[in-house]
Amino acid sequence: MTIEPIYTIQTCVSRAQSGNISNHEDVQEMIHTNFSSGNIVCWCVHAVLFGKIEDGHFLFHEYTLNEIFPYLMEARVFTPEKELHIWKVQDEFRYRVREDENSNQNGNGIEYFDADQVMFGTSSLRVSAKIVQVSEERGVIYYVPDEWLQNKELSPLNRLILRTRNYITYATSGQATIFDTRFLHIFVKNLERA
Repeated sequence: MTIEPIYTIQTCVSRAQSGNISNHEDVQEMIHTNFSSGNIVCWCVHAVLFGKIEDGHFLFHEYTLNEIFPYLMEARVFTPEKELHIWKVQDEFRYRVREDENSNQNGNGIEYFDADQVMFGTSSLRVSAKIVQVSEERGVIYYVPDEWLQNKELSPLNRLILRTRNYITYATSGQATIFDTRFLHIFVKNLERA
C-alpha cells in the first residue's frame, strides 16, 4: 500500500508589501495599479460577492464596486501569480500585496503548499451571459463569473474549488506554522476522481 502525501511542500520567491488605505478612491487605485484582470471576492456586511476584473472593469452580479464599498469588510483580488488582500480595521483599510515568481527553487525562497477547499454549491444556473447562480439545497445562493465553471454543470460531485497557497515559517523551536495565505484561483473539480 502506498500512502500519497496530502500536500507537497515547494519553494518560491515571494514578495509582499503592506500598508494602509484611507478611502474608496485609494482602494480602487490600489486594485487598478496591481490588476487589469483577475478575480475578486468581497466580504461585505450583508453578503459575500464574487466577481472578475476585465480590462480594468469590475463585473459583479447586480453591484458596482462603488455600491459595495460602504459595506466592504474584506476583499481579495487575485490571479495565480499575485493577490491584493484588503481588510477593514476601524475606519480605514489595511492591505497586503503578495506576488510569487520562480516556483521550485530547490530550497531557495519561501516554503509553501497549495490546498483545495470545496465551496458550497451543488447546482448552477446561468442568469446572464457572464454570470452563473450557484446554489445548494440548504439555502446557499451566490453568483460567480461563468468562466469559473469552465462550461461544466455543478453537482454533488462536480464542485467549485478554491485553491489557496499557504506560506510556511518556522518558530525557534522548529514548529512549522502558516504565516500567510493567498487565493490562487477558483475552478470546477470532479470529487469522484479526486
